[in-house]
Amino acid sequence: MRPKCDIILKSNVEVRSCTLVTGFHGIGGVGFLTTKYLADELKAERIGFIKTRYLPPYVFLENKVLKFPYEIYKSDNLVFIIYNVQLELKDMYEVVKAIVEWTIANNFNKAILFGGLDIRFRKKNDIYKYRIVPTSAYARELQKINDKLFLEDKLYVVGPLALLLAYYELEDFPAVAVLPYAYPNKNDYIAVATAVDVFNEMTGIKVNTEKLIKLAEREQKIERELSELVRKYEKTLEVKDKDKLLYV
Repeated sequence: MRPKCDIILKSNVEVRSCTLVTGFHGIGGVGFLTTKYLADELKAERIGFIKTRYLPPYVFLENKVLKFPYEIYKSDNLVFIIYNVQLELKDMYEVVKAIVEWTIANNFNKAILFGGLDIRFRKKNDIYKYRIVPTSAYARELQKINDKLFLEDKLYVVGPLALLLAYYELEDFPAVAVLPYAYPNKNDYIAVATAVDVFNEMTGIKVNTEKLIKLAEREQKIERELSELVRKYEKTLEVKDKDKLLYV
């Protein structure tokens, strides 16, 4: 029977004892955008692909290179899995299982996973910009974790990120999800910058977030301009309605 999911690597690539870094398309775009930004900034090399039974029928060019739906990149001891398009629901379980089995078979040392946490769950006096969800093995290895960074009880992680954490927990493998608070209805570059800062702290690598801050500022400016246009338009409608009343 043909495998439902294949991880295809270049023949000369060594991935043993690496750290997995990945995230999916979700709240604020944080998971995908953080993984993509880190891989780009660290000039990671594409080393492979994930081929699935229900592979999305989408490709595109980026810097004259054909991009595959699900790609694998490497920089030093970091392996990035980038989902250029949304992971197909029909493929989700097989892809997650394949990733977990592959990382464990190659003695990866840990997995750092990124996602977004709806900013509406953030309490008014909360000074922390993110929450974490560690597996038991990760918590044991780190030993000292600020309790206030843990995701609140009974808030659910859902989707492929939840499956990765669940399967890694079953395998007693060190993995942690980093969940910056993010606006759910847009790409939240401030939340992505927070995720990159946490990555820097966890790994000792210094990835600059200046580009993300500039993107966020540009989006905020556009939002303000659009809001002002809407306000002026609504005011115009109010005037027209008043005129109609005058001529009844």
